[in-house]
This record gives sequence, C-alpha cells and structure tokens, in this order.
Amino acid sequence: TGRSKAAVISNRAIVAGGEKAALVVDLHSHAHPPAVYADGEAQVALGLATGLPYIIRTRVNDALRAGKKLKVSQLSVACRTAGIQAMTIELGPRIGAVTPDKVAHGVRALRNLLIHQGMLAGKPVLPDRVSILDPAGFLSLVTD
Repeated sequence: TGRSKAAVISNRAIVAGGEKAALVVDLHSHAHPPAVYADGEAQVALGLATGLPYIIRTRVNDALRAGKKLKVSQLSVACRTAGIQAMTIELGPRIGAVTPDKVAHGVRALRNLLIHQGMLAGKPVLPDRVSILDPAGFLSLVTD
C-alpha cells in the first residue's frame, strides 16, 4: 500500500474494535515550554481546554492540501487519514527528560481534556492567561 509499518500499526490502534477514537493525544518531551500544537480553530479550543500556558499554531492542514511534503508524526498522519482529531502536547523544557514538573503538566492537561470531553466529572484547572504563538505574530488570550 506504500504506507509504513508505523502508519499501519497506528491506524489499527486508533480504530480498534471497529470504533474510532474521538481524540488522540500525542505526548512529547521536547525543548519547548509546555505547549499544545494546534492546527485550526477546533484544536485551538482543545488547546485552551488543556490548561497549558502556550498554544503553537501550525499550518499542517494547509500545507498538506497544497501538496507539500512535511515531516509530521506517523500517528498524526494516521489520525488525519482516519478522520480523527489529534493533538500534540509538548511537556518541555528539556528533550527526553522526565521531571516532576512535566508529569504535573501532563496530568493536568489530560485531566482537563477528559473533563472537557465529558468523560470525567470535575472542574478544569486553567491558567489566568494562555499565550498563542501564531506564524503571523503573537496573540495573548485571557481564559476565564
């Protein structure tokens, strides 16, 4: 089929049992501060729901529609192919290092998403301010 083994395995995992996932969250540990990568307004809204302090806008969908080749994760490609919303969360700030801070950011983000999706009762823990980094400039939003 021309697809990599990783793409085939990812696709099988996210549509296991004949049911599609509603949302796939890909956690990373990179050199950036805790942030969500968001492509489009729906993902920005999900990014706000995580309670992480930064959202980094991407233009992956625009680039893919324009036929550009991009380096994106196989999980992201499999989700797009299957029509499943996916988001990448960076827990930063050091590559590969797992610290209590990163774990706390990840737990809070996942808990907030579960509350937002109606899968967990409770009130999300949200910051007073979320900064949105956009290719066209820097925006700052206040969340209530």
